[in-house]
Amino acid sequence: MEDIRCGKMRQSKNAFYQDLDFSKIAFRSSLVLGLVALVILVLYFSPLPELYHESCSRPCHSLDWPMICRIRLTLERFETLGSPCQNCPGNQSDCYNRGCITVDGQHRGILTANRQFPGPTLAVCQYDIVLVDVVNRIPGQSFGVHWRGQAQAETPYMDGVPMITQCPISSLTTYQYKFRASHSGTHVWQVNTGDEFLDTLFGPFIVRKPDSKETHKELYDTDGPDNVIVIHNWNPQRENYVYEDKSSVTKLLINGKTQEEGVPASNFKVSPGKRHRFRVIYMSGSVNCQIRFFIENHKFLVIALDGRSIKPKLVTSARMFPGERLDFVLKTDQKIASYDLKVKPVDCPNLLSTSASIQYEGMDKMALDMFDNEIIESYELSELKTTNDEDCESNSKNSLNTCLRDIESFHPMPEELSAAVPDVQLYFFYNSTLGSSDSVVVGQVNNVTMMLPSSPLISQGQEIRSDYFCNENVIPERCRKSDENVCECIHLVSVPLNAVVELVLVNQDNRDHVFHLHGYSFHVIGTSQLTEPDITPSAIKKLDSLGKLVRRNFEYPIVKDTAAVMAGSLVVLRFKADNPGYWMLDEEYSPNWFRGMSLVFKVGKKYDLSPVPNNFPRCGDWVGPEYFLA
Repeated sequence: MEDIRCGKMRQSKNAFYQDLDFSKIAFRSSLVLGLVALVILVLYFSPLPELYHESCSRPCHSLDWPMICRIRLTLERFETLGSPCQNCPGNQSDCYNRGCITVDGQHRGILTANRQFPGPTLAVCQYDIVLVDVVNRIPGQSFGVHWRGQAQAETPYMDGVPMITQCPISSLTTYQYKFRASHSGTHVWQVNTGDEFLDTLFGPFIVRKPDSKETHKELYDTDGPDNVIVIHNWNPQRENYVYEDKSSVTKLLINGKTQEEGVPASNFKVSPGKRHRFRVIYMSGSVNCQIRFFIENHKFLVIALDGRSIKPKLVTSARMFPGERLDFVLKTDQKIASYDLKVKPVDCPNLLSTSASIQYEGMDKMALDMFDNEIIESYELSELKTTNDEDCESNSKNSLNTCLRDIESFHPMPEELSAAVPDVQLYFFYNSTLGSSDSVVVGQVNNVTMMLPSSPLISQGQEIRSDYFCNENVIPERCRKSDENVCECIHLVSVPLNAVVELVLVNQDNRDHVFHLHGYSFHVIGTSQLTEPDITPSAIKKLDSLGKLVRRNFEYPIVKDTAAVMAGSLVVLRFKADNPGYWMLDEEYSPNWFRGMSLVFKVGKKYDLSPVPNNFPRCGDWVGPEYFLA
């Protein structure tokens, strides 16, 4: 009887646990189904990214989908003071008509992008996919478009350097660039040819990130699309030729304008009592001059260089070299009025100054006085410089100057880059010499003059003859047998993938040079003046091995992609070669880039590179059919 009772109890207990297990399974299943339904519901009601956006300029948020931004850039010839200007400058209101390009008030042919000069501002959010259709309507000219500030890690064939990463875009054709805007900051899109006339085609490329990830967001109230300042040069006499005319006078422009011949200058409207973020871009194809800019009666807070955040510096003026970008915050705490933003060259007598106006909202009327180049004066109380010039190197500490050595990156240098001895150390000695005709000055790097290949290295490198390549250690036989001073070849330097690379750029020329590295940003860890003007490369290397050449900074060195090397000085750069591809280190001055003062890094092996698209354009040498010789 008791056994029967125990059996019934076990049966009821098992039934209870079976019911409990079923309840658990049912609960868990319901929970999973509920979560799946919730995810589907969220996805259903969330806006999916559209295929095409004419404009991706918008507030950026962390939870937003990246947009696919489809942009069309039509590059063509146009004219200043053309039909859209109507009665400008007689009627100044006509000077603000859509499509009116005034420049300096003189009629002249001009190259434009979407009939704008400079070209249109492209504004996107970080990680947006950018599709740009470049339409070349310039007769008889071909080029590439470089996206300065973008590493192109996923798409190394989209860097836009003719004969390095692509074939030039032929006249009357369309070429599409497609890449991810991975690096935030103030950047530039620019035509890359080495021809100073064509290289006036460029425009701002602004990549914003969410406010929650913006390093200095607490320092400013506004970051508007109209607060982009493009400083560039203009030569009214110069047409389409490469060689420099030192007697020619060039003018500085701000957003394509300077106040001459009755045409108005650029103006920027600001709200009183606010902190406005401005983005400054300085581009120059025909002159290689340093500039200084400042704003009357105002200090400003510099927060970024070349799109990279720095520890803020409060100054009253700043110097820039071509290719550099600078972000600053302007606090509008002065009386309501119009203030001049003035730009003047540093040690360039043939480059004329210019100005724009910073206008406080609430003024009764605009007050734009004619600007006199002869009376421009700066009241530099403190000045930011992106180099260490002789004043910076002097023993006397000038507290009024913030030199390169005083500027710190917001983030410390990664530990892997701060090793006493890098994996790869390369010395590059820059100078100039007369070419074979003794009439043209050509640039040299380690006694080699860069010659562009006839086909792109990234896609057709295997088709180029091996004896066309060279570097410091591999000199072609034709150069060894020649009596000429110039050895022209494809200057290619191989670097192992993921190596820590240190570059020592030594300027033994008699003029300043500005260098831009494609595919990377670098840490500027040291600068120094050369002890002797004719010091030999071997002596420089020996001094460096003894620790007597330059003091290196491994703590908070600034991060840039463009570096100026003053005449008779050197700069030390470091980066990690973690981006495989063919990347040019070029000189900012267009004729020097074209005349040989550049080189190419090959990072990694061929199998490390992202595959080139199957239908990627091809170009190169062609030999006629043999049957004509039969």
